[in-house]
Amino acid sequence: MAKKTLALFLVCIVLLAAMVNLGEARNSKMSSKSPGTKSHVFNKSSCYKTCYETCKMEGNSSIKCLIKCKFDCVGKAS
Repeated sequence: MAKKTLALFLVCIVLLAAMVNLGEARNSKMSSKSPGTKSHVFNKSSCYKTCYETCKMEGNSSIKCLIKCKFDCVGKAS
Protein backbone atom coordinates (compact mmCIF):
# COMPACT_ATOMS: atom_id res chain seq x y z
CA MET A 1 0.00 0.00 0.00
CA ALA A 2 2.82 2.41 0.81
CA LYS A 3 4.43 1.83 -2.60
CA LYS A 4 1.19 2.67 -4.39
CA THR A 5 0.74 5.84 -2.35
CA LEU A 6 4.31 6.91 -3.03
CA ALA A 7 3.90 6.19 -6.75
CA LEU A 8 0.68 8.24 -6.86
CA PHE A 9 2.40 11.10 -5.03
CA LEU A 10 5.29 11.08 -7.51
CA VAL A 11 2.91 11.05 -10.48
CA CYS A 12 1.09 14.06 -9.02
CA ILE A 13 4.37 15.94 -8.58
CA VAL A 14 5.42 15.21 -12.16
CA LEU A 15 2.05 16.37 -13.52
CA LEU A 16 2.15 19.53 -11.43
CA ALA A 17 5.68 20.33 -12.62
CA ALA A 18 4.64 19.78 -16.25
CA MET A 19 1.63 22.09 -15.85
CA VAL A 20 3.75 24.85 -14.33
CA ASN A 21 6.33 24.49 -17.09
CA LEU A 22 3.66 24.69 -19.81
CA GLY A 23 2.15 27.77 -18.19
CA GLU A 24 5.52 29.52 -18.11
CA ALA A 25 6.21 28.59 -21.73
CA ARG A 26 2.80 29.91 -22.81
CA ASN A 27 3.35 33.20 -20.96
CA SER A 28 6.79 33.73 -22.45
CA LYS A 29 5.49 32.96 -25.94
CA MET A 30 2.67 35.50 -25.61
CA SER A 31 4.91 38.21 -24.18
CA SER A 32 7.48 37.77 -26.96
CA LYS A 33 5.01 38.73 -29.71
CA SER A 34 5.75 42.09 -31.21
CA PRO A 35 2.93 44.61 -31.35
CA GLY A 36 2.91 44.58 -35.15
CA THR A 37 2.08 40.89 -35.47
CA LYS A 38 -1.46 39.60 -35.65
CA SER A 39 -2.68 37.84 -32.56
CA HIS A 40 -5.99 36.73 -31.09
CA VAL A 41 -6.23 40.01 -29.17
CA PHE A 42 -8.64 42.47 -30.77
CA ASN A 43 -7.07 45.73 -31.88
CA LYS A 44 -9.29 48.69 -30.95
CA SER A 45 -9.36 50.61 -34.20
CA SER A 46 -11.08 53.92 -34.89
CA CYS A 47 -14.01 51.90 -36.29
CA TYR A 48 -14.38 50.14 -32.96
CA LYS A 49 -14.12 53.33 -30.91
CA THR A 50 -16.71 55.16 -33.02
CA CYS A 51 -19.06 52.17 -33.03
CA TYR A 52 -18.72 51.67 -29.26
CA GLU A 53 -19.39 55.33 -28.43
CA THR A 54 -22.45 55.39 -30.70
CA CYS A 55 -23.76 52.14 -29.26
CA LYS A 56 -23.35 53.39 -25.68
CA MET A 57 -25.15 56.66 -26.52
CA GLU A 58 -28.07 54.57 -27.79
CA GLY A 59 -28.39 53.17 -24.26
CA ASN A 60 -27.01 49.68 -24.84
CA SER A 61 -24.97 47.80 -22.26
CA SER A 62 -21.18 47.74 -22.41
CA ILE A 63 -21.02 44.03 -23.19
CA LYS A 64 -23.59 44.31 -25.99
CA CYS A 65 -21.63 47.18 -27.55
CA LEU A 66 -18.33 45.35 -27.18
CA ILE A 67 -19.63 42.27 -28.98
CA LYS A 68 -21.49 44.24 -31.66
CA CYS A 69 -18.57 46.51 -32.49
CA LYS A 70 -15.99 43.76 -32.36
CA PHE A 71 -17.82 41.81 -35.05
CA ASP A 72 -18.81 44.88 -37.08
CA CYS A 73 -15.23 46.20 -37.27
CA VAL A 74 -13.26 42.98 -37.84
CA GLY A 75 -11.14 43.30 -40.96
CA LYS A 76 -11.65 47.04 -41.37
CA ALA A 77 -8.56 49.24 -41.49
CA SER A 78 -7.70 51.43 -38.49
